[in-house]
Amino acid sequence: MRETIEKKLKKTVKELYRLDVNVSLSPPSSSVFGDYTANVAMQIAGQLKKNPFSVAQEIIKNFGPIDFVEKVEVLKPGFINFW
Repeated sequence: MRETIEKKLKKTVKELYRLDVNVSLSPPSSSVFGDYTANVAMQIAGQLKKNPFSVAQEIIKNFGPIDFVEKVEVLKPGFINFW
């Protein structure tokens, strides 16, 4: 599951921004934030000269569904959380 989400995040970032980035998911600090979290939006926001929260929202808008992901949420400053 984790690997599938990471690959799809990487592909989405590449399609949206033409950036080849290293994407890795990690467990969030608390289970209330989901099963995995990604900070890729914060990694690339400086290069894009955009707000990390806005970048995360753009990524999720273009991410599309994965059958085993129940919910995806963006939290400030730009974390993308998966359940």
